[in-house]
Amino acid sequence: MTKQSPYEKVTARLVEMMEQGVRPWAPNYLSGSGIPLHRPTRQCGMPYQGINVLILWAAASMRGFQHGQWMTYKQAQSLGGQVRKGERGEQIVFFKKLVKEEENSRGEIEERVIPMIRVYTVFNVDQIDGLPQQYYAKPAPSVLSDDERIAQAEAFLAGTRAQIEPAAGNPCYIPFRDVVQLVPFERYKDAQGYYCDAFHELTHWTGSEKRLHRFENIGGVKLKDRAFEELVAEIGSAFLAADMGFSLEPREDHAAYLASWIKALKDDSRFIFKAAAAAEKACGFLHDLQPSLDRFAIAAE
Repeated sequence: MTKQSPYEKVTARLVEMMEQGVRPWAPNYLSGSGIPLHRPTRQCGMPYQGINVLILWAAASMRGFQHGQWMTYKQAQSLGGQVRKGERGEQIVFFKKLVKEEENSRGEIEERVIPMIRVYTVFNVDQIDGLPQQYYAKPAPSVLSDDERIAQAEAFLAGTRAQIEPAAGNPCYIPFRDVVQLVPFERYKDAQGYYCDAFHELTHWTGSEKRLHRFENIGGVKLKDRAFEELVAEIGSAFLAADMGFSLEPREDHAAYLASWIKALKDDSRFIFKAAAAAEKACGFLHDLQPSLDRFAIAAE
């Protein structure tokens, strides 16, 4: 049997979840708890980014973990903890750059950077005994009131300086006009849905040739490329919702893309990695437009 690459292993797990109708970027392990969505964190408290967020959200959803903090076996031991016998960890990834010197067609020596993927295993706090008590504290509801959270989200939208106008139909980004259109706030059942839609469309907005140049005209691209851009926007919306301390509201109109995403992942084991990386880059771009560059200040309050 051919050994699976890290890309193939991660993709196979996420495809399995998606085939069950569950989206890795819409974790359900805090559903109904009143606790806002947050990114999973390392032992030191720093949030994970990119594909590792999806891997750990998916693991928490499928395995019923109630905590968002993860650590290696050695890190648990260093804190006086012990991973319980028989517990299975989750493999996450990091990329290391390998620099090689190669001769080009002109006989000159050039450096070529090759990204190398590496894996390591982490365990959720729920799998570890004997840690200091603070690691077992239940996630607390946000200290922000609804009005405060809305005010901060409005400030975030304003900080992007994107042109936002009312939508006659569904929320959308119009590339040739470079305009985000949003359904009026009062037509939503709650603020979370409105801002998750706004985050989705702003992720699209970052793809303009004026910004991150992910596409030239989303209306004219192939279905696979359009599905990729929609996946980037869905993941970007989830990341921003987590950064802002919102609960995620899945967009029903993108359920039609689910089959396209599953097929794309099966055809290309790096598809989800590319989408998560593009979504992370888009989120970073939007955060960097804000007056404060502390990306996770809101979520940490």
